[in-house]
Amino acid sequence: MFPSPSLAVALLALALAGPGSAPRLAIAPIRGDVRGDVGVQLVAALCGARPCLPGVLAGGAWPDLVRARRRGAEGVLVGSLWREPGG
Repeated sequence: MFPSPSLAVALLALALAGPGSAPRLAIAPIRGDVRGDVGVQLVAALCGARPCLPGVLAGGAWPDLVRARRRGAEGVLVGSLWREPGG
């Protein structure tokens, strides 16, 4: 399964940005990721060498963007998964 083209471009841009130039990224829990596998993979891929704030957006039905901004997030990553009917 491949990510959408826009997601692939965004992830590539983040990967190519140097650690000093990358914004502090807040990563929201992935809606539909029941076991949390995708969220763990995103944190591992994006937060190794750059500042991240995983979990700062968690806690309600919608990501808490105000809290993320207060804690210094300059970028936010939100996402969701869905299963195709019959798939």
